[in-house]
Amino acid sequence: MKERQKASETRRKIIVGSVAISNALKDPEKARALAALLRRAVTREVDQKELVGLLEELDGVAAKAARP
Repeated sequence: MKERQKASETRRKIIVGSVAISNALKDPEKARALAALLRRAVTREVDQKELVGLLEELDGVAAKAARP
């Protein structure tokens, strides 16, 4: 039973993460907020390295809000 609960929790995290990322990549304000959250909350170096590409994408989307 615990394995099923853990699998369900993992699946929820994947779904929520996917929705959050997808929306942030379409909205500069959400992109800025998600990038800031990830930079604050992700503290392990190995995890930070995994997020480099995503953070670059989010920063690119966020920068579009600053352009006229």
